[in-house]
Amino acid sequence: MTVAMIDGEFNVCSRNLNLKESEGNTLWGLARKYNIEENMRKLHLDNYAIQGECVGPGVEGNHYELKNADFYVYTIYDIIAGKYVSPIIRATFCKGLGLKHVPGLGVMTLAELTIDEVLKMADGKSSKATRRYCLQADRWSRAL
Repeated sequence: MTVAMIDGEFNVCSRNLNLKESEGNTLWGLARKYNIEENMRKLHLDNYAIQGECVGPGVEGNHYELKNADFYVYTIYDIIAGKYVSPIIRATFCKGLGLKHVPGLGVMTLAELTIDEVLKMADGKSSKATRRYCLQADRWSRAL
């Protein structure tokens, strides 16, 4: 799920579509549940895109057997600057917006690990919704 404020217009997107608001749409329901549009406007977060995982009933088989849908942020993109915000800024934005962040396992240097080692670390920890993100300067990657 991606939510974005672009030139004052609030958008809720699935993986491939910018969705029109409609009753019963899980992604729009989560955006409203967390008042994301209102909070982005209050914090003057125009031209930012917030990406995260939607989990719960009807999503990827509901691996966690949740009774209600939920949203966990994993990255925030500054559209004007053309880059992802740092982990510290992302955490600050999440707190200000009242959003949850995907759980992290810690910080590590990927230069010391092989791709197979990174994938092994990600394997078996959780469902597809669990992602391990690695950030260095303007680059990031994930192991599913």
